[in-house]
Amino acid sequence: MKAPTHEVPPTPHGKAKADEHSSHAAPKAASHKSKSDTHEAVADSLHPPSPTSHTKEPQASGHHVQKLESKAPKVRDGLCGPLPRKKTTWTRRDGVLRLRGTVVVGTDQTLSIGPGVEVQVSSRDACPDSGARDGTSILVLAGGSLAISGNSKAPVRFAPDSASPKGLSWGGLRLEKTSPSQASIRWTEINHARTAVTFLGGEGEIAHLVAARCGVGVAVLGGGAPTIRHSVFHHTVLADVVSKKSSPHLWGNLFHESQTDAIRFDGVGLARLEGNSFYGQRQNAIVRGPAGSGGWTSDTLPDRFGNWRRDPILRTSDSAQRLMKARQRGLDSAAWWVPRRPLPEPPGDGPWALSAHSPLLDKGPRLCKDVDGSTCDIGLFGGK
Repeated sequence: MKAPTHEVPPTPHGKAKADEHSSHAAPKAASHKSKSDTHEAVADSLHPPSPTSHTKEPQASGHHVQKLESKAPKVRDGLCGPLPRKKTTWTRRDGVLRLRGTVVVGTDQTLSIGPGVEVQVSSRDACPDSGARDGTSILVLAGGSLAISGNSKAPVRFAPDSASPKGLSWGGLRLEKTSPSQASIRWTEINHARTAVTFLGGEGEIAHLVAARCGVGVAVLGGGAPTIRHSVFHHTVLADVVSKKSSPHLWGNLFHESQTDAIRFDGVGLARLEGNSFYGQRQNAIVRGPAGSGGWTSDTLPDRFGNWRRDPILRTSDSAQRLMKARQRGLDSAAWWVPRRPLPEPPGDGPWALSAHSPLLDKGPRLCKDVDGSTCDIGLFGGK
């Protein structure tokens, strides 16, 4: 069945062996300046910077390395500037990756980030000629390919480093004029970024993203048309999603307790919103269009496209605990022949797992299926 469309205007706001970024940086390596080509990146609005030139140090024996790793995680420091190779892979074996400035994935380059990778980003861009217009560190995809491939047990995490001030301290990920094959972000957590992900034109897919305490969750600008599905936007400051003259497709997402509107549109665009859930927004408008065009308010949901305004009843929530106790009391007082079987728990764990009492179970887009063949759940663990 062809998915229904909303015609809504948008809003402003702005193996090959792992390219180890090679040799382990020696203590003095941070003081060496990288010889990187200048790169112009258009800046707009959570995890990114560029490579440093690395000084080589003698390789430690395998036994010695294992001893060090057992005491503290490895830290690869000082990444900044354009990537030095055509293919670069970051894996959990690399330890914590620390970006001291903007990292650029340029034309014909590929950056692959595997499950469980932790990236810490400096708030200020210390990389010369990186192209970060406002001085904050970002990860820029400009002509190359980016594949972030976390999984439900080991997501990729981007967050400010310990030296960064509290608040929205770094720029986020910026994807410029991408094709669907160039940009894939799966099972990723982005924290405290000004804008977690910015699409400047082009397409790509975001699936199972948690954007928490960011200024904007995802910004789609310049006619972009990405797909954003089964993601969570939590405690954003300005808007969960901003679309300016663009056409994002949003389905199966949970918009949860943002400080303002969930989605803002500016200018004419063709957006598709299906099977999403909104809860705890502090403004009347859940979806806001340009001035005078109206939007969705609390009394307009659920709508015919399966969008809801409901408490998701997450497994760790007070609501779930109350419902569980009420059900147990009902079973305790029921006749002896009533089955005492517990309700089956939905898939997933952690703070975003749905409880067995959630109204979002099997309420996602009808053409989407979960692993068990049922209709998708709305939220982080929905969909195959």
